[in-house]
Amino acid sequence: MDVTIEQALNQAIEAQEKGKLKEAAQLYAKIIKTDPLNADAQYNLGIMALSINKVEKALPLLKNALETKPSEQKFWISYIHALIKGHQLEKAKEILLTAKEQGFDKEKLNSFQEILSKKNNLEII
Repeated sequence: MDVTIEQALNQAIEAQEKGKLKEAAQLYAKIIKTDPLNADAQYNLGIMALSINKVEKALPLLKNALETKPSEQKFWISYIHALIKGHQLEKAKEILLTAKEQGFDKEKLNSFQEILSKKNNLEII
């Protein structure tokens, strides 16, 4: 890359905000190729995929972001959302419980608990 990872990430975010999704996706992909552990690029590309209902593409990206930066609450929330959207309800329940154990915002997580309960009558502690 002719620019730094940080510069490329900023360019990708700017392109995404301007609705230039193809450009943003290409930049995120280049960042991930150069820096496979870049959680922000993984997360943003995963969110883009999720927004166009490409759950199968979003899930590994969001999972990688979460595993790389487990202290980031939005990574947990987005991964749980993607799991629910992908009908992986048991896995979503498991990740939700782990997020609660980690002490993340219970109010936000409770909304997922309600969704899971309605979708599959799953009881979550």
